[in-house]
Amino acid sequence: MGVNDSEALRSLTRIRTRVVDACIAQSLEQVRLSLELLKYKVPNTWGWADYRAYVIGADGHIAGRIDLKCADEAAAKLKAKLLADHGAIELWQGLRRVARFEPTHETFIASTLEVT
Repeated sequence: MGVNDSEALRSLTRIRTRVVDACIAQSLEQVRLSLELLKYKVPNTWGWADYRAYVIGADGHIAGRIDLKCADEAAAKLKAKLLADHGAIELWQGLRRVARFEPTHETFIASTLEVT
């Protein structure tokens, strides 16, 4: 391989490297712009919301708390409703009461006993 051939090979390698770098930079910029636009289209999907499910005792006072992280309010309500097996559950997001779920298991037993 002559001097001219190795110089031509280095020159082609530099050109190829610049083209690849430019393509990578362009792709990264497109991804950045897509993410920026997506943030404005669906702002509620960027993070999970914090909810608290309070277990309400028979005396009407808080007997416990379960912290929940949910994608949206519907998911939080579903989880809280499933927790209301033996006691009432109040679902809160910050200072806002979202819902209250009465116990399902005790209600089922009471209705079964009344029928027989």
